[in-house]
Amino acid sequence: MASGSNESGGSDGSPAKAAKPSSPAASGSGEQRMAWSEPCPLSRTWCLFEAFCAVERGGGLELALAEDLLTGFLLELKRSGHEAVDRLLALVSIERSDCSLQVDKECLLLAVRQGVTAGPLNSLVIGAVRQWAMDAVLQVIAREQDEVARADYKAVIAKMFEAQGRFAQAETLLSKCLALRRNLLPPEHIDTLSCMNSLALLQQKMGQYGAAEALYEQCLGLQRTKLGPEHPDSLATMNNLATILSKKGDLASAEAAFMSCLELRKARLGYDHPDTLTTMCNLGAFYQNKGRFAKAEAIHRECIELRRDKLGPEHPHTLDSMSNLAALYDSKDLPAKAEPLHVQCLEARRRKLGPDHPSTLASMSMLAALYQKTGQDAKAEALYVQCLESRRAKLGPSHLSSLGALSSLALFYGHSGDYAKAEALLLECGHLLQAQHGPEHPATLGNCLNLAALHAKQGNFAKAELLYQSCVEDHRAALGADHPSTLASMNNLAALYHSKGEPLKAEPLLLDCLALKQAKLGLDHPSTLGSLYGLACFYRSQQRLQEAEALFRDCAEKSTARLGARHPDTVRRQASWEELRLQEAGTGSGSGTGGTPEARAASLLGSLFSSRK
Repeated sequence: MASGSNESGGSDGSPAKAAKPSSPAASGSGEQRMAWSEPCPLSRTWCLFEAFCAVERGGGLELALAEDLLTGFLLELKRSGHEAVDRLLALVSIERSDCSLQVDKECLLLAVRQGVTAGPLNSLVIGAVRQWAMDAVLQVIAREQDEVARADYKAVIAKMFEAQGRFAQAETLLSKCLALRRNLLPPEHIDTLSCMNSLALLQQKMGQYGAAEALYEQCLGLQRTKLGPEHPDSLATMNNLATILSKKGDLASAEAAFMSCLELRKARLGYDHPDTLTTMCNLGAFYQNKGRFAKAEAIHRECIELRRDKLGPEHPHTLDSMSNLAALYDSKDLPAKAEPLHVQCLEARRRKLGPDHPSTLASMSMLAALYQKTGQDAKAEALYVQCLESRRAKLGPSHLSSLGALSSLALFYGHSGDYAKAEALLLECGHLLQAQHGPEHPATLGNCLNLAALHAKQGNFAKAELLYQSCVEDHRAALGADHPSTLASMNNLAALYHSKGEPLKAEPLLLDCLALKQAKLGLDHPSTLGSLYGLACFYRSQQRLQEAEALFRDCAEKSTARLGARHPDTVRRQASWEELRLQEAGTGSGSGTGGTPEARAASLLGSLFSSRK
């Protein structure tokens, strides 16, 4: 791609490649030195169109940078991982590009949309820019003699792989870098510790929670010895360790780690330091996941105020806290409070970060889910589709974020009754997850669970049973017997057995699931209460009314204390208890056990599946 801000008028299909200037252009020559951080051609309509034509026809793409600017770009890559490349990729959008003549832009956009649509154009150019950056780093590795420096740049390549969702390749490369650094450097060297942290973060994304925990603990021990327990790097690792403990379901250890990290950061860095607020936000999210909504809301509100005062109302971190509060209101089933926050956050992120930034798309997905929940299906579908197209264009179809968007759209279609579309998308998602991330990745296991639930919803019980049985075994092997996702798969298999009229198979699973949740999460966790309510519904359907009445009463009382009397779950549980009391008194109609498997499914699947929260 030629340097400078002037636009050319057409493309002959040749590779968009230019020689690199080695010195500043002479005054009046019409050439300019192009800063790597703001390469003008990536933001110009004609240049993007020409680059697209070149790449589509098999040409290459190169940013023409002076040697000193290229060196600066490589050093920034070494310092920040893939962030320097991300800043380049954020510029690539033919819809937002600049053009001297608006009529030219309109004509080019029309040509692109008639040929492919703008998404593939952006995706092709983004891929070519990524490849140029990777080639630049590989050239440095090829000529670098120092092994430590080579390892540094190999770690950069690994981060690029990670950013593209190529986790297996990234893990292999980072593991080799770590082994090399351990061999050449002291174990507590800052570069070795940094590589350990990077590998642990990657393993966390891959769902390898045990391996990530072990690396975090090893890294934290070395940091505490070398730097001290209150050093910012030690506290950053402690925060990461707390997060992985929470994901593993070790809630007591996670809470202790979050609290310790927060107190140390307050003492060392200050109450309103960005790192302190990061841990505070993580603690709020932790309490939210535990169902401690009052504690979580207080923390989220405090974070919003502190970040707004410290960073400004539209700083990305402030918007993160707003999004967390909106998500809390979603969890509490308060859409009237959640929607304004979601809309405000989405609009601010579009202005501040751009329409296809990951945080913007996260807001879009959350708003779509709210619209779906409140019956605004047309709005929800439009946002889900837009989110999927943007993620695929920016990241590619196999990236974990793209597959998450695909799964969300599939679940929306399942919710709205378009089962054929839902199944096709879930099967596509499962194939890509298996190929790209492996059969044991939590997202792959979750997709299997979603597909089984879709079959159950349609009454395809034989298919659903096989999938649920596989889900239970695979979740146990990959995540552990008491992991929340394992318990969700057990709960759903129990619901299916009941729907098929096989209560003797259903009851042991329901009891095991409840006992594991009580031990792991506590007696009044929302998910525990969901299982308690499901078991009560099961006993009622079996005419075991005394057992059912006792569970309904216990569930309603705990739900009132934990969630509040007006929470929809509490209202439903109170109503079930009252209905059963009337039935026992001989004034209610009762629910009975008759009907086809499909009828039993319609009445019971909802109550049992509610414990997947």
